[in-house]
Amino acid sequence: MSDKNFKWWVSDSEDAEIFSGPYDSREEAIHVGTGDYDRAPFYIVEADKTVMSAYVDGEAYAERIMEDLTERNEECFGEDGPDDPWAEYDKPHRSLGNAIEQAVSDWVAAHPGKTWSFHEMRNGEYITPAGFVA
Repeated sequence: MSDKNFKWWVSDSEDAEIFSGPYDSREEAIHVGTGDYDRAPFYIVEADKTVMSAYVDGEAYAERIMEDLTERNEECFGEDGPDDPWAEYDKPHRSLGNAIEQAVSDWVAAHPGKTWSFHEMRNGEYITPAGFVA
């Protein structure tokens, strides 16, 4: 998944594993690359980074949580334990699952994980600074 927020990046080659950046403009990327690579050729590219998806299977977690709630509240039930504490509700697992999915989505939005790969790359080119001697 991508955020479509294209920025400029610099590296020693097109297939490098590590790029420095992001930079707001092509000119800034060229300026940084010229200094970082001691006037040797380098590669610049405009790219948008991948972003984490907030999808989780909330209903699967809901089932585990509801079981845990029941076990931790044994004093609320008779000797035989509960039949189904949420029997009177319509789709309680799905309801809790929806709440979990929303909570995860909100949390990921507030705490986006750092990603390392690009979703899409465009306008890549090798730059040979003036004065380079092979």
